[in-house]
Amino acid sequence: MADTDYTQQELANIAVVRTHIEGFGNRDVEQALSVLSDDVIDEDFGEPPKHGKEEIRQEIEEYLTSFPDLRWEIVDIFAHNDQVTVEIKAQATRGPDSIDGGEAGTKVNFWVASVEHVSNGKIDHMKAYIVKEELSNA
Repeated sequence: MADTDYTQQELANIAVVRTHIEGFGNRDVEQALSVLSDDVIDEDFGEPPKHGKEEIRQEIEEYLTSFPDLRWEIVDIFAHNDQVTVEIKAQATRGPDSIDGGEAGTKVNFWVASVEHVSNGKIDHMKAYIVKEELSNA
């Protein structure tokens, strides 16, 4: 879908979601949090939901510690009204302080499909499906 096919509000919502993901991917936690509502809910399939910015801050920091070279890349993004759907991929190397119990030095691919709700210029609900594929040691 071309940008000209979106409403101004949908384009603004896409920009909000990009700001969040690019902040995470650029290791700028404050940028990633800046576009979240105070009472944001984050539901990652298979994990307990996170409530509020501080729980999400902790999650982001754990990812960045566990995978020191993690960089998210937006593959595709689509908006309809207040919903933004985004496909993300990444490859990272597990660090020595990984909280997920995997072996340090292991390369890992990530694929993420996320649906994000934007209200009043802030993300207030995120629902993500994350697939992680272990590759090999570096």
